[in-house]
Parts: sequence; structure tokens; C-alpha cells
Amino acid sequence: MKLMSGSDIYSAVEHIKTIVKQLTGDKADNFSNKAAGTLTNSTLEARKNIYDKAAGKESHLSIRNTKQKGWT
Repeated sequence: MKLMSGSDIYSAVEHIKTIVKQLTGDKADNFSNKAAGTLTNSTLEARKNIYDKAAGKESHLSIRNTKQKGWT
């Protein structure tokens, strides 16, 4: 049985765009701003790892941490 990587399964694409919105705390649910930030960062890191593994060895990771015009 051959172990397949993400690059063996998925078709090639030129780029992948993803948006992770910053979470905020909620005092009513006892969810602090620090916990919200930690969850947001963990989500972003998990997505980057998943995409990087699926893209294969010929990929190039580029990250832009800025809001574009019109984003709220």
C-alpha cells in the first residue's frame, strides 16, 4: 500500500487565499480576549500547516497580514 501525500491527491493550483477573522472575548461566556487571540492564532497555524502539506514540495508560502480595502 502506497502512502499518499496531499500533493498526490490534490490538483495543482496557482494560489490559495484564506481569511481568518480575529475572535474577541465574551465576558458572558467567560471567554477572555487572550483566549480568543490564542484560538485565532492556533487556527491560522493549523490552516497554514494543512495547506503546506497539501501543496507539496514545489510550493511557496506567502503570508499577508493586512486588511484590504473594504474589509470589516
